[in-house]
Amino acid sequence: LEDLHVKENEFAVFECEVNKKNLPVDWFINEIKIEPSSKHQILAEGVVHRLSINMTKPEDAGDVRAEFRKAVCTAKLTVEPLPYKFIAGLTDMVVIQGETVTMKCKVTKEDGKVIWKKNGKQIKSNRKHEIQRDGTDLTLTLRDITPEEQAEYTCQYEDDTSNCNLLVEGKSCVEHTKFPNPKHPIPTFLHRTR
Repeated sequence: LEDLHVKENEFAVFECEVNKKNLPVDWFINEIKIEPSSKHQILAEGVVHRLSINMTKPEDAGDVRAEFRKAVCTAKLTVEPLPYKFIAGLTDMVVIQGETVTMKCKVTKEDGKVIWKKNGKQIKSNRKHEIQRDGTDLTLTLRDITPEEQAEYTCQYEDDTSNCNLLVEGKSCVEHTKFPNPKHPIPTFLHRTR
């Protein structure tokens, strides 16, 4: 086995070779026996045995051990955590009064503290302002937009921020002007001039 250094979410593959085919090999990480799963694949091809770790996380780091009969191989796994950053930030938006708008951004990790702000003041999720998180996708939905929603919005993800401006336009409608009815003339006053 060889020591491995990987970045978070990368694959880590450990490989060892035994002297006979079909020898059972047990794998351990930090003294915990590993069973095959979607996270850990254990493969044997002749005399070569592999342990694959999918989507590594910092908590996967530690001592890796392969045991077969009385022989033992060891290695270290180091997992470098991803930084808390935006992959895709917020974009400026124009919306018509009364409509619903959803601001979206994407971050590097599924964990981490998220705070939404309007002109620097924290927004709490409620009927009008819905804050959601789906994995690495973050959204703020504003319903029944009013002119008061026109502002700068900020999504703070740990120490990183993304900003956008929301411009609210009035409803487009044609105002009907009432013209006088010719059958009922409007009285007109004339001034007498001297």
